[in-house]
Amino acid sequence: MTLTPHELQTLREQALAYAPTDLLCYREDRDDGLREHQARHWQKWLDWLEEEYGVRLSVTEGIRPAAHDPASLVRLAEIVGQLTDADILKLWQLTHLLGSIVLALAVLRGALPPVEALAAAFLDEDWQAERWGQDEEITLKRRQAAKSLAAILEE
Repeated sequence: MTLTPHELQTLREQALAYAPTDLLCYREDRDDGLREHQARHWQKWLDWLEEEYGVRLSVTEGIRPAAHDPASLVRLAEIVGQLTDADILKLWQLTHLLGSIVLALAVLRGALPPVEALAAAFLDEDWQAERWGQDEEITLKRRQAAKSLAAILEE
């Protein structure tokens, strides 16, 4: 697929728009067990982003906005700006699917296996399922996400 420069810029901007509210930056504020589970599974990818690219995203609890260093967001934009056209499209698709530009970039760079990225994206839902049982709607959503993830990576 050939995209125009304007379309590519729009995809870049839409993927980068996830950074301020990236899934991995928002931790549970009431359930200590879930918050610890999130930290155990998500923090390593925020650390990877910082070690690999020098981009440090802040973590917050609840719905309070994360206070990211503006220089890190600029650096992330530079990194995304260096991607090939095909990778920009994949990054955009992965970011929307996973709810995280961090997970998307890690998958795109081969640092994170797709199955683990999906598990990270559905971590909260899996936690709730362990406590309250499976939700058919979430199970279907996850199956569809797995198929979409496979299709994106096959392109």
